[in-house]
Amino acid sequence: MAKLGDEIDTIIAADWSPDQRSVALGGSGKVVKILSTTDGSLIHRLEKHTDWVTAISYSPDGTRLATADRAGAIHLWDTKTGGIVLNLAEHKSAVRGLDWRGDSRMLVSAGEDGHLIWWGATDGFPAINLSNAHPPARPAGTFGTIPSGILAARFDAKGNLISAGRDRTVRYWSPDGKQINSFDNKPSIPLSVVVSHDGQTFMSGDADGNVQFWKP
Repeated sequence: MAKLGDEIDTIIAADWSPDQRSVALGGSGKVVKILSTTDGSLIHRLEKHTDWVTAISYSPDGTRLATADRAGAIHLWDTKTGGIVLNLAEHKSAVRGLDWRGDSRMLVSAGEDGHLIWWGATDGFPAINLSNAHPPARPAGTFGTIPSGILAARFDAKGNLISAGRDRTVRYWSPDGKQINSFDNKPSIPLSVVVSHDGQTFMSGDADGNVQFWKP
């Protein structure tokens, strides 16, 4: 139905606006482009990231765009003007996932540094910061740092959250950041998660190509 973009390298992240009139995309070029779905023209070119753009998410009301990069920086943009609204600085490594709560007042970010952060979209301060949300198990005889990165996070309609990490686990969180449940995704690492429209089913896709379905 449409073909957008003319990048010279890989597109790592993209999202479609709620009104379906634009697509935002970014990647190794360190630039976020907002393109019209009508004619493919460039609406905004957002230049502030200093590393690869790794995650992009439109707010449900369409007024804000959240973008994140491999260095851990997160920026909020005004989708109408293309101007910067807030800089969110807390992650120390790549941000792999961004998602907005349904009321557009809360943003969650999932980082390779092991942090799962709920951000207030008005003031840009962390409302909840879980520094070790997906703690990895240490097999006997293993030394050094074990990756604890979080690779995806999605809100459901009630403001609960589902996340996926390198600990090969999918976790379910309440709006106040308390864990409700966890699901073993072994033997593979879950790379993405999504919630069904009625909130009654979670789905995870992993590095081995499997899609699994979970009940809250």
